[in-house]
Amino acid sequence: MGNREVPHLEILGQQTEASTLGKHGFLRGSEPEANDVVLVLIPSLLAREAGGVGRFELEAATVREALLQLPVRDLVFDERGTLRPLVNVYLNRTQVDDLGGEVGAEDEIRLVAAIAGG
Repeated sequence: MGNREVPHLEILGQQTEASTLGKHGFLRGSEPEANDVVLVLIPSLLAREAGGVGRFELEAATVREALLQLPVRDLVFDERGTLRPLVNVYLNRTQVDDLGGEVGAEDEIRLVAAIAGG
């Protein structure tokens, strides 16, 4: 399946029109009750280490809390719990340095690996 976006109802074998789906593939009005479900997208290099999954919907109150739930958290954070230097974090397409910032429904966290070398 890779990183192809698949609406939840397609997985369940139900057909629906795209216009009735919310941002994360749920029928409008039937999204999860928790207002703290956040979408986390990781680059393909990290996705390979996560078993090929590059998209996660997680319940979290902060950016840090969401990132700590990732199966590749050891590649994102060092042994002291500090974000690794070549990992950039974006919340709704804006780079963030404060991982304690709150997240809520419809928020998107994207990890971007910086390129270094010479």
